[in-house]
Amino acid sequence: MYNWLKGFLSNRYIRTRVNGVYSRTRPSKEGLPQGSAFLCFLNDLSEVIPTFNRLSFADDISTWQSDKNVGRATEALNRDLHALKRYCDQWCMQLNMTKTVYNIYSNSREVLARDLELKIEDKCLQRDPLPRYLGVALDSRLNLTAHVEQLAGRVRERIGLMKKLAGTNWGATLSSLKILYVTFVRSALEYANPILNLASKTSLGKLDRIQNAAMRLMTGGLRSTPIAALEEATECEPLETGREVQTLMARERFLRLGESNPLKDLAVSFGATRRRLKKVSVLSAAFYEGRAPLKIPGWPPELAPTLWRSASTLA
Repeated sequence: MYNWLKGFLSNRYIRTRVNGVYSRTRPSKEGLPQGSAFLCFLNDLSEVIPTFNRLSFADDISTWQSDKNVGRATEALNRDLHALKRYCDQWCMQLNMTKTVYNIYSNSREVLARDLELKIEDKCLQRDPLPRYLGVALDSRLNLTAHVEQLAGRVRERIGLMKKLAGTNWGATLSSLKILYVTFVRSALEYANPILNLASKTSLGKLDRIQNAAMRLMTGGLRSTPIAALEEATECEPLETGREVQTLMARERFLRLGESNPLKDLAVSFGATRRRLKKVSVLSAAFYEGRAPLKIPGWPPELAPTLWRSASTLA
């Protein structure tokens, strides 16, 4: 294994291709697949610590315990943390204590008011009420309100760039503005789409309004222009539709996993149950069982271009 990894990581070369023509080959001294190599390094973690509930992405590892008794959950977490520290010491790895934090997820105010005594050696872990995991801010009630607020704030700044490039009689064309929107704005709005099903309609409405503003910039439409007409003119599907489609795609991927994979159990068991912490799974918040076939709101094709042109002229 050592020789294979050494051969894989050594003497790497890169080149680019433009219109079928290749550039000169150059040695690559940066950008090595460190994440892939690190996954091989941690591959036996679950075997060494069988009780360790783990979510990992390269060197970003999270663990959890679920129990009605907070004391038992605390004891279990401390055992796992102690075993993890021994594992890291064995393989000459050092935990980043400034980034190692904990939080409590519950609907009980009494439970949320408690502070846990979680330790690695003699150092107590700090509590973070809004930790981020792979870019998603997870609040204690998992309603994602804070995450949506932060996301909307970041994306509004990007909409400001579109405003500088848009105009009714000057500026970028609709196609150019749409490319900018899809790559620079909508990509951020659609990040972790299945998880956003946990957010309330009020929170998600803030994201919808951002897309509506972007479509008006692309078309030069007035605020009174129907949203369906803007969607028809820009060929932008509603954000809700994208969330539903990506959630169903995620479920289908989970169903194809092995029988022992917990994600498959998650996909099989999801259904129309209560939201957030009281539900069976993340996927159940999408409420798909028993629903009619998905329909994308549209606008009469012969009417939408007329409304768009008239709105652009009036603007």
